[in-house]
Amino acid sequence: MNDKTHPRDRKGWQRLAIEGPLFYKGRHTELTHEDLEAVRKNMIRDVVVNKEILMDYEHESEERPKEEIGRVPAAGWIRHPEVEVHPDGLWALVDWTDIGKEDVEKERR
Repeated sequence: MNDKTHPRDRKGWQRLAIEGPLFYKGRHTELTHEDLEAVRKNMIRDVVVNKEILMDYEHESEERPKEEIGRVPAAGWIRHPEVEVHPDGLWALVDWTDIGKEDVEKERR
């Protein structure tokens, strides 16, 4: 994207991850700048190939096969290949569902 403003100042952008300690899938790990860059590249590829990335609650869609969990409610969708890494984390433009937007607004209060 040619916009030089920080994503936090652009409508619809959301920080998805930050560098530092992370507890995920039962283990402690550390996210580095290089990890965020790799995630950014994968997300861009996924949006181009699949047209969108589901943002669900608690990573449900990643934890078990779709056949096992059935339909997973979406909090939002990443449908734009603009994904950026900044010193304060990984940012993407998110199309929120009504419920997802409401949940994010509650979290910001």
